[in-house]
Amino acid sequence: MKATISEEVKDPTMVSERNINYSLILKSRSSNPLDLHYLVLRGPHSNYKLKPVIYRHEFTPDTAEAPSRRLHVTDSIECNRILSHRVINLRILMFQVSKD
Repeated sequence: MKATISEEVKDPTMVSERNINYSLILKSRSSNPLDLHYLVLRGPHSNYKLKPVIYRHEFTPDTAEAPSRRLHVTDSIECNRILSHRVINLRILMFQVSKD
């Protein structure tokens, strides 16, 4: 997983309205297409207010990185609260979709 803060802003430390974006990256190339559904939830011992959204991506031999997705927090205050922590605990649930 790769995370960025406010991709559309040049210097995210200078704005108060920030957001967190993330994308999934395969560590190795897949010879066959890999179809996944995934979502991000708050991790253990965390009290973040997240709105889970299910995304779908098909990894192919040519694409090892999913597009950037926004981590849906309730508001920018909650986003700033998450970013103020030294460690951010999140859970990623992934489901492989079989093609029948």
